[in-house]
Amino acid sequence: MNNNLPINTHLDISSFSRILSNTSTSYKFLFFLSLIRKIKEIGVSDLAESEIKLFDLVVEMLLVAWFPHRYFKLSFGVQDQCAKILGYFVSSQNRIFESGPITNTSLGQLRMELSEWLLENKNYANHLLQYVPYRLLSPFYTNELNGLPESRKNKKIIQLTERTESIPFYKFTTDSILVDARWREYIQKNISIIEGWVNWQWCEYLQNRNPSIPAVPKKILPILTRIAMTKEINYWKDILEHQELKCIYSKEKLNDFALDHFLPWTFVTHNQLWNLIPVTASANSSKSNNLPSLSYLDDFIEEQFVAIQTAKEIYPEKKWKKIMQPYIADLHISDYDGLSNQTVLENAFRNTIMPLYEIADTNGFSAGWTYQERENNNKVEKLRFISDIEDENKYNLYLPFYPIEVAAGNFAGSELVEEPSSWLDISESNYHGVASQDLFITQITGHSMEPTIPDGSYCLFKHGVSGSRTNRIVLAKKDGLVDPDLGIAFTVKRYFSEKIQDPDTDWLHSKIELRPDNPDYDVISIESDEVDGFSVVAEFIEVLS
Repeated sequence: MNNNLPINTHLDISSFSRILSNTSTSYKFLFFLSLIRKIKEIGVSDLAESEIKLFDLVVEMLLVAWFPHRYFKLSFGVQDQCAKILGYFVSSQNRIFESGPITNTSLGQLRMELSEWLLENKNYANHLLQYVPYRLLSPFYTNELNGLPESRKNKKIIQLTERTESIPFYKFTTDSILVDARWREYIQKNISIIEGWVNWQWCEYLQNRNPSIPAVPKKILPILTRIAMTKEINYWKDILEHQELKCIYSKEKLNDFALDHFLPWTFVTHNQLWNLIPVTASANSSKSNNLPSLSYLDDFIEEQFVAIQTAKEIYPEKKWKKIMQPYIADLHISDYDGLSNQTVLENAFRNTIMPLYEIADTNGFSAGWTYQERENNNKVEKLRFISDIEDENKYNLYLPFYPIEVAAGNFAGSELVEEPSSWLDISESNYHGVASQDLFITQITGHSMEPTIPDGSYCLFKHGVSGSRTNRIVLAKKDGLVDPDLGIAFTVKRYFSEKIQDPDTDWLHSKIELRPDNPDYDVISIESDEVDGFSVVAEFIEVLS
């Protein structure tokens, strides 16, 4: 049986189709998916064999595993080592943008970070390569391996691939595999079928280990773009034109609004109206990928009920019923009359949301989030700035405050040349570091870096950024750039870059990305021909309170 894979009279397709049979861990899937990707990248080649580094395959394995496991929080199994190694990587890198926007650049950045980390932690790469490159070929040599002790199988498989009477999928060198040209061409010719076949089996493996998780097929690959919520936004605009509502989190009146997925999108992966609620932009960005406290559920259901009744009044019956179909189907309500019965609707919401909430909580989504912006603002207001202090206390007991346009635009070396507008006694703040002349305070407005930097926060920065800037929050300037929040030619974002090797200067930036922590904001991309007008002014240290 070949699982409907295309026939090739010269190749052992029957054995190839059994590569993933009886697989109890993620290794084979991840290695094979990575290998298929690498063969796809090779393209047309006249070489008899295509060399692929084993180390590159390990990097790709972890990249493939990242999205189902870290981004969508699917379980690979209790003992799965790939999942554990990703956990070690995350803890060592202090990564915080696991749920941020996915772009081709962010994928490249993640691949580079995984590669750099594995070079420093080769024991993890060696662990993943201990068996899987060899045992993946076991179906080709079933008779020869039968009864052989496990400790001898790797060596035997290496020997079997050297036989001249067969066409091995690949052979081995010290640190690479050599893919036979005939297998390479077969895979490239039938890549769509083979990718679909592998992804289907990978999906089935994950579904068996996550039986209660919704939309597993959508979670095996990175989603580079989400479906626009135009219809959903227009629906809530219509409701708000006829009915005054408040944000269920901040309790503020809604004028402008953002649509929040009550159960996170990365868990449900859909935009059904029954899981969407209009909230303030700051509350939406602060909540991010978290599960809200269930104390908000009553208000959520109440506003859904009000919206449904309002929609019934303002829309023709046919349009209203069409909009309400997901409520009927997903909430298991028997008929449209049930939508006008508040008790029926409340029970339907609770019976649907509560089990999903518990599953999401169990699978690693942070639960119990509550809105804290007012508390943060109160802390900000407690900071006491002073205009006149003794020179001996400057940069000793006190640190300077500058408006951001001054802090970003008027400096010489690491020292600002203008007098600050005021000073802060650092003993009255949460900062416990050492004062120095390269430190300054400025206020950041806007929501692009929430929840890390709440709107209106007073933040401590340090002039200059030593070492790698990757994943660090920086104050940067770019000729012609106007930040949408700050309204000036400077921006505070998280720094990432793609680099290419240059024979004269070692490394060049092929692209720089300034990424918001708030996924509702766009990434700022700076191409290689624009780098000359770009500079990093300072590094974010912490929010002061």
